[in-house]
Amino acid sequence: MTAQERTLPDGAAAGASVDRFIYEDAGITAVSFRYSGLRARRVGSEIGVSLFPDALSAGSLYLATDLGASYSAPGAGFSLLFKGGVSTLTTFGGGFAFEPGFHLGTGMIVQTGKKAGVRLDVIRHYYLVDNETAGLWSLGVGFTALGGKSK
Repeated sequence: MTAQERTLPDGAAAGASVDRFIYEDAGITAVSFRYSGLRARRVGSEIGVSLFPDALSAGSLYLATDLGASYSAPGAGFSLLFKGGVSTLTTFGGGFAFEPGFHLGTGMIVQTGKKAGVRLDVIRHYYLVDNETAGLWSLGVGFTALGGKSK
């Protein structure tokens, strides 16, 4: 394999990102932890937990969680992810709310160093709120640490 054909190592890609959740014409910013189990040309695990700092100032804790799988399509120095799974919106403070749902999306992890990368995520979330389906987009950019052994 030449240097031009080098792909990201299989293994954990874990890090933090800033995400913008968009519903109709409104948006809210979240700080997210994202974990991707990279497995070239195979399905791996995908986990995301987002915290909304603006809600903390109002005395509430809002969490958006994603748990699912992603297919990793490797390229020279990057991996394109196709992902989907279950999602939830959970609220604590001023009452409790739990909204189940699912998500579908894509992501890209671009290697910027031997064990470091930048990630971009575009995800469509669907939640069941008051017996109606609500769709939200989330757009995220962040940094990730790459595990595994270099090829």
